[in-house]
Amino acid sequence: MVVMAQLASGCCFSFTRAVWGAEEESKPRAVVSVERATSLDLQVGVAPVEVGDPGRDDVALVAWTDQGTDRDGASTWMLKNREGGELLVDLLGSAPLTTEVALAIDVVCDREHGDPAWARAAIEVRGRVGLGGLGVRVERDALAEPTRQALAAVEAASKNAFTEAAVEGSFAGQSTRLASLLDPRLLASAGPGWVVFGSLLLDAEGLPWSQRAEEASWSPGRERAVLASARVALLATNGTESAVWLVPAGLAVLGGQLQVDADGAFVHRSQWSFAAIPPRQGLESLGGAGLTWPLHLVERDLVHGLEKDDRSLGAKLALTPPAMVLDLLLGWFLDPLGLSMCGCDDDEQDERKQGR
Repeated sequence: MVVMAQLASGCCFSFTRAVWGAEEESKPRAVVSVERATSLDLQVGVAPVEVGDPGRDDVALVAWTDQGTDRDGASTWMLKNREGGELLVDLLGSAPLTTEVALAIDVVCDREHGDPAWARAAIEVRGRVGLGGLGVRVERDALAEPTRQALAAVEAASKNAFTEAAVEGSFAGQSTRLASLLDPRLLASAGPGWVVFGSLLLDAEGLPWSQRAEEASWSPGRERAVLASARVALLATNGTESAVWLVPAGLAVLGGQLQVDADGAFVHRSQWSFAAIPPRQGLESLGGAGLTWPLHLVERDLVHGLEKDDRSLGAKLALTPPAMVLDLLLGWFLDPLGLSMCGCDDDEQDERKQGR
């Protein structure tokens, strides 16, 4: 029976071939299997780090732990910004604006034969901003004459739909645009019903920002330094009157990028690449000394292995008779219809045709 089954499995008997397997299928063959995902919870600190040349747009964080390691023994990791990282760094460093900040890092790491091949981290920040405590309301007469004139031009432009917008590519244009998106509920003594309709970036002397200050060597680092000393004049109205608020430029730009609910709560998500690095000394948590954040690490191992036919000889012998009967019956039924199951017959017919 074994001999008959082997002969049958080599040609037309598909069911029998499935039981015994073709010669090439009976050999071990490569497969890809995924190990059960594992997770590891670590408490980590987060700190900014210099990446590349000054002026590059790279943003990176360092995460580390003193309470455990991953499966490779790593306890320090580098996170490089992919999307939303600049805002995250500003958020964690803006103590005057945000409170009750909670951060979580979720990492998915794919491995091949145990070696890290790809890793992506998602960082979620939840916090709250203080309503009614940002900036100070000022009278226009207290501002310098050039500033009053520039604000009047901004106010007039807001009423003219055909006025050209500020150049978006400039530092001043980007800063004023983002600051004008600030939720007016954050402004000190604004009260309900106020709407921000215009903004103007001011330098350290309280004068309108000059485009000439934006040099060819302008960099993100230079922007952060400027925002630390600059202010934004926000024009707001409640429908009956308009007023001016002076807000630190960094906080105004940051607040304009946050979507806050009725209680001032916000959520920000960013995407990062993730890789282990040698441990670093002297790291301090960003966003408050001594703060730690949970890191959730999920690892998936892609393993190329060998798959063999583990069925016993007894099982194959038991399945062979019904498989052969099915092959014979199906072949008997299909042959009169010209639908042969056997590739061998087709080969023989081709040879006969060639002989003619």
